[in-house]
Amino acid sequence: MNRAFKFIMVAVVLLGVFLSLLVGWRFRVVEKRELMSEFRRVIDAKAVAFEREISLNLEVLFAFKSLFSASRKVEKSEFRTAAFEAMQRHKGIRALAWVPQVNGEERRTFESERFADNPAFRFHEVSKSGWRIAAVRREKYYPIYFLEPEESFRQMVGFDLGTDPAFGSLLDDARDNSSLQVGGFSGRSGFNNTDQTTFFGLLPVYAGRPDTVASRRKNLRGFILGVFDFTALFEAAGWKGFQNLAAVCLIDGGRFGAKGEIYIHRAQKEVSLPASIAYERNVQVAGKPAWKLQAMPIGDYFSRYRSMTPWLYISAISFIALMILSYLWLMTKHAASVETLVSQRTRELDEANRKLASLSLTDGLTGIANRRFFDDHLDQEWKRAQREKHPLSLIMVDIDHFKAYNDYYGHQAGDDCLRLVARLLQTVVARPGDLVARYGGEEFALILPQTQNGAKKLGECCRATVAGSKIPHHASPVRPVVTVSVGVATVTPAVGEEPFRLVKTADQALYRAKLLGRNHVVMESVHNQCDGSSKPATSPPH
Repeated sequence: MNRAFKFIMVAVVLLGVFLSLLVGWRFRVVEKRELMSEFRRVIDAKAVAFEREISLNLEVLFAFKSLFSASRKVEKSEFRTAAFEAMQRHKGIRALAWVPQVNGEERRTFESERFADNPAFRFHEVSKSGWRIAAVRREKYYPIYFLEPEESFRQMVGFDLGTDPAFGSLLDDARDNSSLQVGGFSGRSGFNNTDQTTFFGLLPVYAGRPDTVASRRKNLRGFILGVFDFTALFEAAGWKGFQNLAAVCLIDGGRFGAKGEIYIHRAQKEVSLPASIAYERNVQVAGKPAWKLQAMPIGDYFSRYRSMTPWLYISAISFIALMILSYLWLMTKHAASVETLVSQRTRELDEANRKLASLSLTDGLTGIANRRFFDDHLDQEWKRAQREKHPLSLIMVDIDHFKAYNDYYGHQAGDDCLRLVARLLQTVVARPGDLVARYGGEEFALILPQTQNGAKKLGECCRATVAGSKIPHHASPVRPVVTVSVGVATVTPAVGEEPFRLVKTADQALYRAKLLGRNHVVMESVHNQCDGSSKPATSPPH
């Protein structure tokens, strides 16, 4: 009996050790799968931030397009000042250039205009042997005419982009489609001073607003060319501290340059990427997939986040298997059921909290952001504008004679009117960072980050959109349709200022719009406290 007991004891211990090892191994498998899921979620979040940084930097090209569209002749000093300011705000921009379309008979005129500040300027190309030579005679030229910083890339000034067949094809596509084109350079390019890899954005500029391919070819003035630094954009998107934990590369499948890797982001440049890719996703640029991002955890990623629980569990069960094996088996089953129940309850609670949070930040009548969400979002964008020193605009919109509307049509119709106006205002904004909120009663508010010159235009768009919807309002002394009064305020907040000054100024502009007879747009700029008061800019009704 004693020997049988010992045999049973040894068998139970061995079984306990075996089971503990098996469970520990299973924990490791599940944990690794969870870590990989978390890794993918992290990569997704960082990729979205990277896409946002690319979009913010590419927006500069549209600003320069407006500069050249507004003026028939832009001076070099004017371009240089604007480019310097843009590169100060956006660290991902390595260079900005103006590339005019020059007819063959105009070549001498363009070269002579640059002779005063650059006697060596000429239209040139690169021979097959790699030497810079004068550009051969052709019908059209696309020289790099203005370039900032010119000192760093002097050899590129005057280079005719049309001599490169791949670039020439890209110029034609951008011109005919009136669209932003993006391409990547494989290896070192003329715009690289280091081993960092760049990519470019190309945006056409026309005389007027041609809407056909033939008119675009006829009215093309040139292109805005931006050269952007992958490394700076990755770091601005929060990837810098992730280099030791993941190897990331961008794959360009486009027709410009060689297909394959265009950028690799990892701490150890000499270490090759793993053969297997743990995760792959598209990177959206200018609203369409441009590159593929491939990522693989490296170094101590798993060891950093992996817990010691499985090993402790194995050691504990192996040490006390003889005494509590049976009890542990029962407790394990009980713990599994409790864990399942807790997990289920947690999911239900998370879902309830998510719905509650959504309700607490959404206006119950119109379905847009409520006053609480507005206050939080304004505070967040205000602090970001203070840090990054960029402008922030606020538009206040008030439905004209809404009380008379309620008295004439009834409160149910008034609620329908509020919902419709909220939907109309949402169609005005397009950027992800813009917010439309119900400020209170019949008053709405629009928060527009990084917006200054276009704020009043958006305010006028709000007014015109509501008036153009022709919602009947026979009780209004302004017009027989629903109209709105709009107050616009813009500020570049200084350190120490509070966002209530922007709200107060927008409210004052709205008050002036009402004094002008309603259905008006009034804009005021918020000056620093040491500045004087500003003159409102008004927009009459149409």
